[in-house]
Amino acid sequence: TIVVKVLDIGGPVSIPQNNWSIHYVDSEETVAEDGAARNAIDGNTTTLWHTEYSGSNPPPAHEIQIDLGSAYDVDALRYFPRQDGSANGRILNYKVYVSDTGTEWGNAVATGTFAKNAAEKQIVFAPKPGRFVRLVAVDEVNGGNHTTAAEKNAEGNCETPYVRIM
Repeated sequence: TIVVKVLDIGGPVSIPQNNWSIHYVDSEETVAEDGAARNAIDGNTTTLWHTEYSGSNPPPAHEIQIDLGSAYDVDALRYFPRQDGSANGRILNYKVYVSDTGTEWGNAVATGTFAKNAAEKQIVFAPKPGRFVRLVAVDEVNGGNHTTAAEKNAEGNCETPYVRIM
């Protein structure tokens, strides 16, 4: 589930999930299991995105890009690791980007290292206007080739959606 919030006179409101989609993913397992990228934004922590392992086993870095459906001032990303008891694919080091085009990303808005556990992680950064959020998994907690995610959530905090005037 991606949750992007915007401030309104009555307080934060969530953007409807039906506007979210996967813009790009570098790898997903769709043969040996349903490890499709869409599972990272389906609102269900029992499903997960898993990078490919049955046909090939591409090494990190891996990335997933999410189209929020509209542009917002994005200021946080939450990552919910897989919840099935396996540490396989949990992200260790990461980079986060926000873009209004989905093609030009500029510098990362955040980089860091996650704790090696299954708890939800939150990355807070200075608000950046954009429609697309990109999470790059630099490496995996056990040094393996895979990346997994049960859910990803983006958050924003602005009075009105950001609109780019061209």
